[in-house]
Amino acid sequence: MPLTRGRMVALAGLAAVAAAGVVALLINIFEREQEARNPFYRVVELTDDTEDPAVWGKNFPLQYDGYRRTVDQVRTRFGGSEAVPRTPTAVDPRSVVAQSRLEEDPRLKTMWAGYAFAKDFREERGHAYMLEDQVYTERQQVTKVCRGAQGGHSSRRLHRLSRRPDLAAPRHPPRLPRGDEGLQGLTGHP
Repeated sequence: MPLTRGRMVALAGLAAVAAAGVVALLINIFEREQEARNPFYRVVELTDDTEDPAVWGKNFPLQYDGYRRTVDQVRTRFGGSEAVPRTPTAVDPRSVVAQSRLEEDPRLKTMWAGYAFAKDFREERGHAYMLEDQVYTERQQVTKVCRGAQGGHSSRRLHRLSRRPDLAAPRHPPRLPRGDEGLQGLTGHP
């Protein structure tokens, strides 16, 4: 097949389009590499010692806006927790906490008997409250009792803790009836 003038022009045009595509790809790659070197516009200088979220928010406004939305304590169809007022104490200075799941379902105390969750288990609050909720939970007090003066965990201390009346599990769990009548309630079949 001889190359005619029309085929040569088409071939040259195709080569030009391919070359333009390769050049555009290389330019795009170079621009992305430059963006990666400085991923944001610095409004303020941040160091490892900068703890205030508002200062970080000046450089990262979208992320800070999302963080600020975690302060809301409103139940939604997706979950969330409602704010429950409480009187601050010397051990726990919080004036607002999330609702206690142990009060909603007292069976959880029995299920978690011997564990710190039997003492305090609350609805999740937003990320803005995370550190505060971890420091002031009553579970911290239970683990301090468990660790004792020497520090560290000991199986004897855990055993003694699980024998305390306010945290202990029932000695004999309820038994299911034997035979077919015992399975009816479990399977949902008559």
